[in-house]
Amino acid sequence: MFYSHLEENHNFNRVVINTDYRFSSVDKAVRKMEFFFGEKMAKSISEKKTAVVKEFTGIWYK
Repeated sequence: MFYSHLEENHNFNRVVINTDYRFSSVDKAVRKMEFFFGEKMAKSISEKKTAVVKEFTGIWYK
């Protein structure tokens, strides 16, 4: 994997930060996320009844 290669062969460090999507309502979360990520994502959010969609961002640095 590319990221393992960076860490193991090029001495990069990794930090993972929480970058959740937070919406004012479940309905807004469903509509916005469906636009960008499709029907499957929207269905999952709707079933979970959550206005917060978990997301993480990796940062690699030397």
